[in-house]
Amino acid sequence: MEWWDESEDSLEEEPRKVLAPEPEEIWVAEMLCGLKMKLKRRRVSLVLPEHHEAFNRLLEDPVIKRFLAWDKDLRVSDKYLLAMVIAYFSRAGFPSWLYQRIHFFLALYLANDMEEDDEDSKQNIFHFLYGKNRSRIPLLRKRRFQLGRSMNPRARKNRSRIPLLRKRLQLRRCMNPRARKSRSQIVLFQKRRFHFFCSMSGRAWVSPEELEEIQAYDPEHWVWARDRARLS
Repeated sequence: MEWWDESEDSLEEEPRKVLAPEPEEIWVAEMLCGLKMKLKRRRVSLVLPEHHEAFNRLLEDPVIKRFLAWDKDLRVSDKYLLAMVIAYFSRAGFPSWLYQRIHFFLALYLANDMEEDDEDSKQNIFHFLYGKNRSRIPLLRKRRFQLGRSMNPRARKNRSRIPLLRKRLQLRRCMNPRARKSRSQIVLFQKRRFHFFCSMSGRAWVSPEELEEIQAYDPEHWVWARDRARLS
């Protein structure tokens, strides 16, 4: 059963967005002592309440709920990566009502690109979007091929047939409509990820101060309990 969101097909042409301005810095009075004043530079946050509301609305999505419940080790969705999703919503500049399931996973995938090196765990996002665990498919094919060779003495001796077998396997994949659809879905996801990145003007890095500020907006929110430090 595939969890393909048919509403994604209607997102090919999204409404023209308003570019989010660059974050500004202001000077605020930190301490007064007689006639002396100590100033401190403070960054003005561009994250608005509507971005938090869009994030909370998407947390009620059944697919996102299953994804967060699956990631018990918090490999791809700890509190900092989820806070980056809210930051990306503010930087992309789309209306809050426009954000859907695909945008949540696009932002989370991009956050993992920036902060994590666990490529295999990140690929499981495709499983929840499209219904198949694609991170295991290459390993499964490799082990199936190795098992076939170990069971066939002739295959061990005649290695010249290996390229031919690989070519036949690729041809079989091309003839499979589901395989073609699966590849097209992933290609479309990567294309949208690039467009989402461009909509933020390439500003994908989020400072620790901004992440703490995002969490401080609603410090009792249950997602901020997704802390890897508590697992050890």
